[in-house]
Amino acid sequence: MLNTQLQTFTDRREAITLFNLLRGRDPAKPWPLLPILTILAPGGSGKSTLLEYLRIQECQQSIPTAHLDFTLASTPKDLLPILVNLRDQLQQQDDGQGKYLTFPRFDLGALIAMVAPTPEDLASLGPRQLRDKLTAGKQFFESLSSLSSTLGYAIPYVGALFAGLNIAGQIKPLQDILGYLENSSGWRWYRMHGTATRLGATAGMKEVLKRLHQLSILGTQERERLIEELLPAAFLDDLLDALVETIPPHTWRETTNVVIFLDGFEALQASSSTTATRLLQALTAEPYRTGKTTPLLLVIGSRDLFLGVTDTEQGASFERRTAVHETKLLQRITRERYECWQHNLPHQQRFLRLTDLYLPLILHDFGLEDTRTYLKKIEDQEQLQVFTRDETLIQMIDLVAQGHPLFLALAAAAVIEAKACGRTIGPDELKEADVSPEIVRDHEQEPIAVYLLDLFLRQLPQAEQHDLIFCAAARFLDPAMLRAILELPTDLTARDRWSRYRRFTFLRALDEERLVLHPIVRDLLLRRLPSSDNPNSDYYRTHTRLLKHFRTAASKQYTPISQGKSDGLSQVEEAYHALALGDPVPAINVGIAARLGISPLWKLLLDTVKQAPTGLIPEEIEQQASVALSQAELNHTIKENVTSIILYTWLLAAPRKNDHQVAYLLHNLGEAYRILSGGDRQANLEQAIYYLTQALEVRTREAFPFEWAMTQHNLGSAYVDLPLGDHQANLEQAIHCFSRALEVRTRKAFPFNWAMTQKSLGIVYANLPLGDRQANLKRAIYCFTRSLEVHTREAFPFEWAITQNNLGNAYSSLPRGNQQANLKRAIYCFTRSLEVRTREALPFEWSMIQHNLGCAYLDLPRGNRQTNLEQAIHCFTQTLDILTREAFPKQWAMIQNSLGNAYSSLPKGDRQANLEQAIHYYTQVLIVSTRETFPVEWAATQNNLGNAYSSLPKGDRQANLEQAIYCFTQALEALKPMQIDDHIGVVYGNLERAQIELLLLKISEGKGTGS
Repeated sequence: MLNTQLQTFTDRREAITLFNLLRGRDPAKPWPLLPILTILAPGGSGKSTLLEYLRIQECQQSIPTAHLDFTLASTPKDLLPILVNLRDQLQQQDDGQGKYLTFPRFDLGALIAMVAPTPEDLASLGPRQLRDKLTAGKQFFESLSSLSSTLGYAIPYVGALFAGLNIAGQIKPLQDILGYLENSSGWRWYRMHGTATRLGATAGMKEVLKRLHQLSILGTQERERLIEELLPAAFLDDLLDALVETIPPHTWRETTNVVIFLDGFEALQASSSTTATRLLQALTAEPYRTGKTTPLLLVIGSRDLFLGVTDTEQGASFERRTAVHETKLLQRITRERYECWQHNLPHQQRFLRLTDLYLPLILHDFGLEDTRTYLKKIEDQEQLQVFTRDETLIQMIDLVAQGHPLFLALAAAAVIEAKACGRTIGPDELKEADVSPEIVRDHEQEPIAVYLLDLFLRQLPQAEQHDLIFCAAARFLDPAMLRAILELPTDLTARDRWSRYRRFTFLRALDEERLVLHPIVRDLLLRRLPSSDNPNSDYYRTHTRLLKHFRTAASKQYTPISQGKSDGLSQVEEAYHALALGDPVPAINVGIAARLGISPLWKLLLDTVKQAPTGLIPEEIEQQASVALSQAELNHTIKENVTSIILYTWLLAAPRKNDHQVAYLLHNLGEAYRILSGGDRQANLEQAIYYLTQALEVRTREAFPFEWAMTQHNLGSAYVDLPLGDHQANLEQAIHCFSRALEVRTRKAFPFNWAMTQKSLGIVYANLPLGDRQANLKRAIYCFTRSLEVHTREAFPFEWAITQNNLGNAYSSLPRGNQQANLKRAIYCFTRSLEVRTREALPFEWSMIQHNLGCAYLDLPRGNRQTNLEQAIHCFTQTLDILTREAFPKQWAMIQNSLGNAYSSLPKGDRQANLEQAIHYYTQVLIVSTRETFPVEWAATQNNLGNAYSSLPKGDRQANLEQAIYCFTQALEALKPMQIDDHIGVVYGNLERAQIELLLLKISEGKGTGS
C-alpha cells in the first residue's frame, strides 16, 4: 500500500526542495548548523506520506536514514530504547562500498545501561553456566561492529561479562571478549569524559566497565545522567568520528548528513513531554551550545505545534494552495526561508535554545489544481477514465474534501467504487461512504466522516473532544467566547484552555486573540450538533449563549455601523447566531446599516449569511423574500432590497433537491443584486450576472422556456447597466440576451413581455458607443415604437410613459437629419411621459424626465433661443428640491451641470451675471464629480469652467484667462491617461485659444506701458 501511496503522491514541492537543501552539504565550507525541520499539519494532511517520500524517493539509500513513527504501539517511548532503535537502523545501511556506520562508544554504555545487572543477577551464575554463557556470547559481542548488527542480541550476555570480572582466575571466553572490547569498543571515550564519569585519566578498561555498571544502577541520578547526557553524546560522537573528524570520512561521503525522521511526534509528547524534549535537546541544542556542529538532520512530523513556533510561522488561516512547480522560484523561496532561520539564531551558540532550532513548515491543504493532479494520477494507476472528463465531479470532490489530502484520497476511492457498481455519489453521500481498505486498513466499516474526525481528535481526551463540538458552533474562538460556550468558571480558566487549543494544528490563529478550526474539522464536529428548536437542546443552548455574548459585545460599540466608524464584527456574529436560531432580523438590520453608511461590512455579512446554519429557516421566509423583492423593484428602497438579498442568500445556503427551485432562488437573488443601488455598482451587477447565469444552467429553453426567456431578459438588463469594462462588448452581450429572449417572448404568445424586451433592446441600441450612431438610434426608435403597439397609455400607462421617455431620448440624440424636427418630437414624447409620471406619483422619475425635457429645449437650434433656454432653466430648477445633493448626489451634479450649460448659453440679459451663475453651477458639480470618482465628468466640467472664465466680459481679463488656462490644463491631465482623443482635441483647441488671447493681451499691455 505504501508503494501505491508514493505513486500517487501529489508533490509537496516546497517541503521537498527545503529538505534537499538541508540533507547535504558543501565539503568546501564548514559543517553548517542544521535546523530541526518540523513538518506540522492536522491528521490526514500527508505528513507521514511526505516523510516516507523524502526517505524512500529522495534519499534512495544515498545517505543513512532512520525512521520512527511514535503513533505505533511498538515504537519505544523512552529515551534509551529510542536511541538504540536509531542505532540499529543506521548500522543496517552501507554506503555502496561495503562501509557503514558503527557506534562503539554508544554500544558499550547502552548495553550496560539496558541490562543494569544487580549483584543478585551476577551471583546467580555458577562457574560452568558462566563459561557456557560467555562462550555463547563471544560471537555477539564481536558482531557489534558488523553491518546489520542489532544491539539487543548481546544483551543476554552482559550479566555474564560482569560476573566474570568479579571471579579470580582466567576464563578463556572472558579474556577473548575483553580483548575484543579493548581493541574495538569506545571505552576510552568514557575515560576522556572523566568529569561526568568520575574516571581518572589512567583508568583501564575494566575500571571503565565497572564504573559504567555503577552508573547504570536503577533509580539513581547517575543513571539519569548516563542515559540523558552521556549516551546521546556518545551516539553523536560516533557519528562525528565516522563522518566529520576524519578526511576522507570512514564511510559514506564528505557531503553526507544523517537524516532521522521522527513521525507522529505528538504521540511521544503526549506519552512523555520530558522525553520528547530531552531527545531533541540531546541530539541538537546541547552539542551546538558547546560549539559542535553535527552531521545530523532531524525531520519531525507532528499534529501539534511546538512551543516556540509562532502564529506568523503557522499561517493566518487554513489557506489552500496549489503547489509551485517552477524550480528556480522554489529554490529561491526555500533558500530565503533557510537564510531567515539562520539570521534569527543567536550570535553566540552558547545562548542557543531548542526553540531557536525549529524550522517549521506548515503543510497547507491542496488547491484545485493539485486535486486535479492527484485524480489524474489515480486514473493512470487504475487505468480508468472517471475524473478528467467530468469537471463537475472534480469540483464536487474538491469542494467536499477542501483539499485535505486523506479526505481527497478517500473521496476518490469512494467515487471509483460507486462507478464500478453503476452508481453516482453526491457530496453528502461522500462523507457517509465507507473508508476504502485500499487507502486505510482496518477501518473499512467506518464512514469517512467518522474516521476523519477520529483521526483529527484522537490525541485528545474524550471530554475535550466533546467540548470541541460546542466550540464548533462559533466561527472563531477567543477566550471570552470559550468561557461563554463552555460556561467556564473564570477568565483564567478560559485563557488556559485557549492557550492549549492554540497548539493544535487543526486550529489556526487569526490574530493574537482569535482561533479558527480547520474547515473540515468544524464541518465534521457540527454534524454532531444537529439543528434543534428545542430550547433545552445542546444546539439551541450553545447558539443562544453565543448570541447573548455578541449582543453584549455589540452594545458596547456606541458608534452605529451606518456612520462607518464601528467595525461591526460583533453585530455580524450576533446576526450569524440569530440565523442559526431561525431569526434573520439582526442580519437584515446590519445589512441595511452597512448599505446606508460607508461600512465595509456588506461583503463580510453576505459571506456570513452563506455560512449560517439553515436547519431552522422558517417556512414563511421564501414568501417574505419574494414580497421584499417586489417592493424593492417598485419603490427602489434599500430596506426591501437588502432584505431580499439576505433572505435569498440564506435560502440558497440550505440543501435542496429540487433544481427548479434552486434556479428560482438564483434568479431572484440575481434580480435583487441588479436593482441594488449605492455601493460598488459594478460589483453588484457582476453578482447579478453570476447568479442569473447560474440560473440558466437549470432554466434551459427546452425545459423551462418562459423562465429561460425571463432570465435572459434580466441578464441582458444587468449587462446594460455595467458601469465599467468594455461598454460596447457589454451592450452587444445585452443585445444577444434580449434577442434570445424574443425567440420565446413573441408578440402573439407573450405580448406584454415581448413589448418589455423590445423596449430594453431599444435602450441598448440607443446607448451603443461604437458603430453607425444614426443607424443604431433609428433601430432604437423602431424598437420603442413597436413596444408602444402593446404598451398603450390605456392598457399599460406606466410602461407607456417609460417608453415615451426613451423615445424622446432617442430622437434628441439623432446626429443627422432635421435636428429641429427631431428635438420637437423629443419634446412631445417627454411632455406626454410627464402626463403619467407626475411629480406627486413618481417624483424621482418625474425629475429625470424634466431634465431630459430641459436638455431638449437647451439644444433647439431654431426658434427664440432666449425663450428656449429660459424654459430649459425652468425644467432644471424644478427638480432641485427633489434631486438634492444629499439624496441623489450624482443626479444633483448632473442638474447643476445642465444649469451651468444653460446660463452660459443665454444670448440676452446680463452676460457677466449669467456666466458667473454658470461658474457657480460648474463649481458645484466638482463637489460630487471628483477627479477620482468620475474622471470624465470632472474633466468635462473643468473644460466648461474654462470656457465660462474665458468668456467673462468684465473683470480682470488676464486673471480670467489664466483661470481658464488652469481649468483646461486640469482637464487635459485627467483625459490623457484615458486616451479619449475626441475630448482631448476639443480641450486642446480651447486651451490654445485662451493662451493666444492671453499672449496678445500681455503684448498689447506691454506696448501701452512702453508708449
